[in-house]
Amino acid sequence: MLTTKELSELNRKTPSFGQIEELSISWIKGEPVALALTLRASDAKPSHARLIIRAVGISDLRVFPDKVGYPEIGSLHVRDISDRGWEGTRYEVFDQEQSEALTFYCADLEAEVRTS
Repeated sequence: MLTTKELSELNRKTPSFGQIEELSISWIKGEPVALALTLRASDAKPSHARLIIRAVGISDLRVFPDKVGYPEIGSLHVRDISDRGWEGTRYEVFDQEQSEALTFYCADLEAEVRTS
């Protein structure tokens, strides 16, 4: 679970990571639906930085509702919605710019920036 400070820091970083490198979704019988997303930096200069997001308990997943030529997102945003009282749902994750190219709710989420 992300703290308020960690959530704010994540939302500050996400606009610079817009190119989807990998998106995997697992539906294993008896397990919560899980998602792993790796984003590359959007700028033109070469960068080894990656933003990696892992989420579990996925619901209402929508991926690229419109046709896309290149898999990218505009600005991913994560919102804590635990105050709504929805059982098993703590976060709303959505793309603020690209016609909500990626959107879902989840029970838990973790994120990290890797540089290698």
